[in-house]
Amino acid sequence: MPSPADRQRAAVEMRVTARQLFEHALAEASIDKAFQRNVDCERGVLRICEDLYDLDSFRNIFVVSIGKAAHSLLNSLEMQAGRRFEGIVSSSVEPASQVRGFRYFRGGHPTPNAESFRAAEAMIKSLSGQNPESLVIFLLSGGGSSMVEKPIDDEVSLDDLIATYRALIFSGAPVGDQGWTTSPYSSSGAAGFATGFRRS
Repeated sequence: MPSPADRQRAAVEMRVTARQLFEHALAEASIDKAFQRNVDCERGVLRICEDLYDLDSFRNIFVVSIGKAAHSLLNSLEMQAGRRFEGIVSSSVEPASQVRGFRYFRGGHPTPNAESFRAAEAMIKSLSGQNPESLVIFLLSGGGSSMVEKPIDDEVSLDDLIATYRALIFSGAPVGDQGWTTSPYSSSGAAGFATGFRRS
């Protein structure tokens, strides 16, 4: 039968092993690792998972990066594909530095703010100017629905929208359900973008 000292030693070893497994899983789940596995660019051909894009065949390449990890996503894309893009970034945090060719907005989270409205208007205007010869890359991360927001009805004010978000946050509904609850009223959420730009 193991002695108390042996049991204590085994418990310590198990905690160390569990910690190592956690740190390894966390490192493998990082944005940089994900991009290294799924994104690369050689001789002007961008690979995203199994899809290939000949960048020279597009007249314009536009990137939209949204969410709390928007800056990290854009930086990881440029690490894999180089500095060849332009676009718009909306995040709730300030970037350590800004990438040339990109417009930046400080959207609100967990509720939208005035910058969220401005970011949505800028994205809708820019995306409306794209055509079949354009390549648009979306980089999406958590919290993006409040950082890029524009009601379908202009009579819905920012204060109204904030009140709606707060009611949903405190309702106890799952986060995913909250996003789909607001999407019918939004021209810039997942449903809004999909409807507005399906043709391209």
